[in-house]
Amino acid sequence: AQRDMWTPLAAAIVGLAANAGASLLLLKPLGHAGLAWANALGVGVQVILLMLIAKRRLGQAGRWRVGPSAMRASATSFVMGAAVVGLGRLMPDATPFVASLTGTITGGVAFVLATSLIGPPELRSLPRLILHRT
Repeated sequence: AQRDMWTPLAAAIVGLAANAGASLLLLKPLGHAGLAWANALGVGVQVILLMLIAKRRLGQAGRWRVGPSAMRASATSFVMGAAVVGLGRLMPDATPFVASLTGTITGGVAFVLATSLIGPPELRSLPRLILHRT
């Protein structure tokens, strides 16, 4: 909302570079799960960069709201990634299609369950936001 399109673009490029580098390192040892971990790493780098920039520009404003939300998102994403990696280890000979399909379903279910268990305020406000859209 600060009319700055270049800073998020630069953070996205750095995150993409981290994703690409991690993909090259993790694809061989972890297969498709390595690509998921690389994506999570790239997005994490981007978010951390943007949070550091926001802290520098805005000071401590909003720190207590963003930090816990980021920690909840990180925890649920970790559970999702662990579920996908675990499934990949259980199905080492699965075809790429089956591995992608079951990994997507397993990761999605793990993420929804972990999010439901944590019970973030964002999740509780979601129905109200959807029903009262203009």
